Amino acid sequence: MNNRKEKHAANQFFSSLLVRQDQENKALLQQFPGGYQLLVSDAQDTSKISGESSGNFSLGYQFGSPPPGMISFQLREQWMEQVSRRREQVEKEARTDPRQATADALGLPAVSSLSPDGESPRAETLLTIGRMAAAGNPSASRTALEELHKSLADLSLAQQARLIITLGEMFLQLGDAESGRETVKDGLKTAEKLYARDTDIADPNQVIKAKWPSANAWWRLVSLATRISPAFALQVLAEIPDPEIATLAKVEFAKNLLGSPSSLPMRAQERHRDGANRVVKF
Repeated sequence: MNNRKEKHAANQFFSSLLVRQDQENKALLQQFPGGYQLLVSDAQDTSKISGESSGNFSLGYQFGSPPPGMISFQLREQWMEQVSRRREQVEKEARTDPRQATADALGLPAVSSLSPDGESPRAETLLTIGRMAAAGNPSASRTALEELHKSLADLSLAQQARLIITLGEMFLQLGDAESGRETVKDGLKTAEKLYARDTDIADPNQVIKAKWPSANAWWRLVSLATRISPAFALQVLAEIPDPEIATLAKVEFAKNLLGSPSSLPMRAQERHRDGANRVVKF
């Protein structure tokens, strides 16, 4: 009797937990009408513990009355392990069939609060496929990159900026300057949104301006634009509204023209009134 009550309580807990996840995670539940299997620690019933079926995810859980904090941690670890395993399978498939790998990558979660640093399993896998196929199958590489571009709207602004810049670099690698140009223009819109957050009067970014995500995004966009054409880079420079950020961007522009190595930082930083330091990778 107690065992059934525990399973019922656990099922209610996980149902409420998973409802708070994004739509992609809800879709995973829909693929398995019975929901995630919440099992008591029973060595005789291991056949129901999490596994993969037809390329989809299922997530089982062995329940032995741990505290809620432990449950959350274990759920996150199991979720990350399964997503990581599926990503490895898709990336392995990309070596021989990048188009099918791209289709399979679309089944990965677009975004989830369980992902480290807010990264998108789908976007990161599509980027990997694009890179892997670039030399041997440019057409398939482009398809993966186009799907990546479609997925950006669901991501945080910082993730959008990082991936847009990488997308532009990949298009240039494929010899497609026009797509690279359009990607830079998309990046400028994202940089403007980052700048609005950095300069929010009610809650501005408190770190020095040189470390702002918006500043780093603009500098990289100028560098990318310079590779397309110096004239285009000058247009990008003219759209930077902050004089100090624009000055530093002009320095980067001059370095690029002279062939000097870039000195751009790999990370930006945010700190708002909550006092938390947030590092943004580029």
